[in-house]
Amino acid sequence: MTTQPTGHNDKELDICFTLDVTGSMGRYIHEARDNIRMVMDRLQQTEGYNLRFGLVVYRDHPPQDMSFVSKAFAFTTDAQVMETQLKGLHAQGGGDGPEAVEAGLLDTLNLEWRPNSTKICVLIADAP
Repeated sequence: MTTQPTGHNDKELDICFTLDVTGSMGRYIHEARDNIRMVMDRLQQTEGYNLRFGLVVYRDHPPQDMSFVSKAFAFTTDAQVMETQLKGLHAQGGGDGPEAVEAGLLDTLNLEWRPNSTKICVLIADAP
């Protein structure tokens, strides 16, 4: 019996970056974006993965912030799509300690994860 070599994209990997974008993250947003890009680049250079990247951002509940509580971006295989999403991020709102971490994690959980993928969530935050 002969076994066929496995294909390049046999291992599904879904990775979502869940990011605090409240005002207190202002000085960290640029570094967070750079580190997300670095992780993406490194994963794309690793052979054997069928990669998808997701992004969820969160702020505060009203009345601390009125723009949004949590916002999810669908998984993509296109690094340029993620790059565009990351470039559009800016810190805003906040002013109190508790942030909408649970709303961000709920949106992360509710993304369309592939059933057979390895699922990773990277939470980037500065407050509980």
